[in-house]
Amino acid sequence: LKKYDEEDGERRIVEYPELDENSLIIDVGGYIGNFTAEMSARYGCLIYVFEPIPAFVKELKARFEKNKKINIQEMGLGCQTVKGSMISDGSASSLYKRKKTKSESGIDVSIIDVVEWFDLNKIEHVSLMAINAEGGEYPLLDRLIDSGYISKIENLLVQFHDIYQKDAEERLNKIQERLSKTHRPVFQYKFVWERWKRK
Repeated sequence: LKKYDEEDGERRIVEYPELDENSLIIDVGGYIGNFTAEMSARYGCLIYVFEPIPAFVKELKARFEKNKKINIQEMGLGCQTVKGSMISDGSASSLYKRKKTKSESGIDVSIIDVVEWFDLNKIEHVSLMAINAEGGEYPLLDRLIDSGYISKIENLLVQFHDIYQKDAEERLNKIQERLSKTHRPVFQYKFVWERWKRK
């Protein structure tokens, strides 16, 4: 986090000179929409926001109701289409229990397979996919890479987490290795934010 702060990471995660009003952004784990609001203000592009928790969806809809270029998707984006139970914990809401927590009651949510959603919406090119999915980034990226759909994504901004999986480090290394076949790292702040750009 120190390096992230020193290098003005907050600014680096929102600066994409190549984006304009014709670009498409997919924001996975929209929460209350701060990232979406910033990107919309900067680039005026089409944004799909994935958020499975009803209370946050309500907030997103109220916040962006006048913006026709922001589409709120009331579901998570994942490796398969399923109904799941999510632990609601503000910005740390997750399908995965933290390694040290007791069992907590969850909220029923819907997750759609990323390949199915891309096909349904005829998505051929994504200017930026931002993923902050509290542990869900690993299966989502594996699915994108396995299917070859990762090559449809020009810029990938992802927050990897190490609090939900015991093998997070191992999984991170494996994904980075596989991702490097199609994309190159622009910056990497370990378990904070990473940005990759298509080769």
